[in-house]
Amino acid sequence: GVSLPSVISYPNDVNREVAIWISPEGKAGLYDTSGDLRLGVKSLIEAGTAVIGADLLYQGEFLADGKPLEHAPMVGEANKGRDAYSGYTYGYNLPLVSQRANDVLTLLAFAKNHDEAPEAVHLVGLDGAGHWVALAAAVAGDAVASTAIDTAGFRFADVPHLDDIDFLPGGAKYGDLPGLMALIAPNPVWLAGEDKATPAIVEAAYQAAGAEDALTQFEGDSDAQEQAAIEWLTR
Repeated sequence: GVSLPSVISYPNDVNREVAIWISPEGKAGLYDTSGDLRLGVKSLIEAGTAVIGADLLYQGEFLADGKPLEHAPMVGEANKGRDAYSGYTYGYNLPLVSQRANDVLTLLAFAKNHDEAPEAVHLVGLDGAGHWVALAAAVAGDAVASTAIDTAGFRFADVPHLDDIDFLPGGAKYGDLPGLMALIAPNPVWLAGEDKATPAIVEAAYQAAGAEDALTQFEGDSDAQEQAAIEWLTR
């Protein structure tokens, strides 16, 4: 019963593949400042791949004032003046970062079960959306053909507050984000944002799976990152 405000861009010559493009700006992240499709999205469409963008929870159309969410909603913060209590929030509810990863899985289920089901569905998480995509890919398994992730160096251990939009209870305890990305093995992953060095636990997971060739580490400059990801996706 989940509904997500979404936009789908179809190519003229379809190759039966779909890329789900996740952005911190929601579906608006498919476009540049002039309102045109961003170059990476255009490149995918020109290659025959349809592109889906969507507003995850508390993005885009979910925001009454259109302003980015500054902190995750906490149970009790608007309840008769009581202070927000993390125990009620995280003891009984999914944290926002998990809800957003679940939204990515919802988009994946939509794409996989479309009337004209694609032969392959890819996940793209750049510009600070990589950790949401990584969480979803770790759960989705081989339902995802390949995943492009820019972690931007994100670590759950660095989240500063309990009401941060990316706070995840236990997120730092078992290898942090690299530990979760290791669960994506042996499925193909393009990885950027890790200071040009693949995290050891991720590399070890792909080696153990005998899938070293399925792991690609981007080592170029940040301004070439998006095009490199697209070239990898359309290889």
